[in-house]
Amino acid sequence: MMKTWILSIALISALVAGWLLLPVPSHSDTDTNADGDVREQWPDGDFTLTAARVFTGTEWLEPGWIEVRDGRISRVGESFEADPDLPMIDLGDRTVLPGLIDAHVHAFGTALTDALNFGVTTVLDQATDGEWARQLRQASAGARYFSSGPPATAPGGHGTQYGYTPPKVRGPEDAGEFAETILDGGSDWMKIIIERGTGDWQVPSIDQETVDALVKAANDVDLMPVAHVSELETAHWAIDANVHGLVHVFADQPADDALLENMAADDRFVIPTLVAMEGVAGTVAVDHHSDERIAPWLSGEQRASLTQRWPGARNETLRKRAIKNTRAMYAAGIAILAGSDAPNPGTAHGLSMHREMELLVEAGLSPHEALVAATFLPAKHFGLDDRGLLEPERRADLLVIDGDPREDISATLSIHAIWQGGRPVKRVLTLEETVADVPEHGRMSEFRIDEAKAGFGLGWSATDDNMAGGESTVEMQPDGDDARAWIRLTGEIRSGFDWPWAGAMFFPGDQPMAPVDLSAFETLRFKARGEPAGLRVMAFSPALGAMPATQTIEIDSEWRDFELSLDEFSGADLAAISGIAFVAGPELGPYQFDLADVILE
Repeated sequence: MMKTWILSIALISALVAGWLLLPVPSHSDTDTNADGDVREQWPDGDFTLTAARVFTGTEWLEPGWIEVRDGRISRVGESFEADPDLPMIDLGDRTVLPGLIDAHVHAFGTALTDALNFGVTTVLDQATDGEWARQLRQASAGARYFSSGPPATAPGGHGTQYGYTPPKVRGPEDAGEFAETILDGGSDWMKIIIERGTGDWQVPSIDQETVDALVKAANDVDLMPVAHVSELETAHWAIDANVHGLVHVFADQPADDALLENMAADDRFVIPTLVAMEGVAGTVAVDHHSDERIAPWLSGEQRASLTQRWPGARNETLRKRAIKNTRAMYAAGIAILAGSDAPNPGTAHGLSMHREMELLVEAGLSPHEALVAATFLPAKHFGLDDRGLLEPERRADLLVIDGDPREDISATLSIHAIWQGGRPVKRVLTLEETVADVPEHGRMSEFRIDEAKAGFGLGWSATDDNMAGGESTVEMQPDGDDARAWIRLTGEIRSGFDWPWAGAMFFPGDQPMAPVDLSAFETLRFKARGEPAGLRVMAFSPALGAMPATQTIEIDSEWRDFELSLDEFSGADLAAISGIAFVAGPELGPYQFDLADVILE
């Protein structure tokens, strides 16, 4: 399916790169639920637990017992004699599941911690920049991360607009070098993009001969090949070339018997990403405002992506086709893996896995089979032999929920506890009230000669296009004289990204990209000087998706006063502004500009 949003998400991720060094909500010493009750302290080490129900990833134990040592499961069964030297946890009438595995994400920003907060202990990133993937693999917090790294796509094709540059695949002759390059870069499998576009959106695509060559090259270096497709015809190309699985379900026409038979015969799989397809169809159904199992635990990034919507009219037919093709594949005996494709518009990391399981049940899977699709099957097909099942020697990634998901699959949202690698995870409670109030004075800046101090919100940070694959540079320094204090942004706008930029970003909320109500204000005033002549001021709002509204001003070497009408940030919802950026670019070359007295009136 089309994912033009990824360029926008990459832009936001690059703009917010600086906030990785800023204060973020921390885990408390106790785990507090939405009602304010302090939950029991879970042991941080070896332990034994028992619950009314334990789902191992393939079967049910009632009751179930699990022993954990050194972060791994040492024993599991319906009963055994507990070691008296280990702490004993009796979870009562609850269900223990393996930590969920999201088989299709694109990880940006707070994705890994957001996923873990909803019981997703492992994510599989289906296309990203190689260096970005390397950094995320080394992350010490959040869901464990695996990735295809850069995808194989045609020059100028789908994937090249995402803010990074995959190794070129011009034809079959490039397949071998591409495979070697991503293997050396640490890729865990190979993703092949076969996408010609639809309607007014048409893009170059690799041809069937190139698909064949890429699959062979992947097998030669022992990388599992998977394919992005959006059409029945290109699904046939991929399956005929012997890819191991499809990472989307197509919805242009019904699956035919030949495709179903070929996929079932060779144990292929599909990751339908129905929750993302639901978003494309404009039929998003998750209540993230009033559901107490959801709202208190959402980060600013999750709220922003849930609020985004695809352009165009509601398309119930698209949704029905996706569900129907998934049902046909399931009926044919094809392995169904759960994946969210977050953060597509209308989805959110972690949370959308629970909705994906609901949609799989709607497509004909039983709740038991939907749970298998979210645990054992992703581990099996992506070679993750240390997780996905509750059995000896596997990681102790555990999700404890209230209720029985066989009776209601949405019970997986009623999270009671999470363990990752045998260590308890203290969920981050991020109630709506954590968004900062905006003072009447509206002063975004209270700069000092020695400090880039903000008047409210999370504050100011330097930002550039590096995390989007660019090479621009920026240094932000406070400065001043007897008349005023300012921040000075210095660096160089360089090629390497289609829309290069660098400058300063202001977050009005007390979390990165948390939407804040600025509708009480009409004007953005500030002073600026420097070069180049063009300076862009960008306002981010969930109403725009992820692409900012922009106004451009002309500056010179002398201080000038600027007054921008907030209404001129076209399409932005002033009641939900998540960031304001002042940046140089896209013109290439060195820049230096100063910013002072930034205020909302």
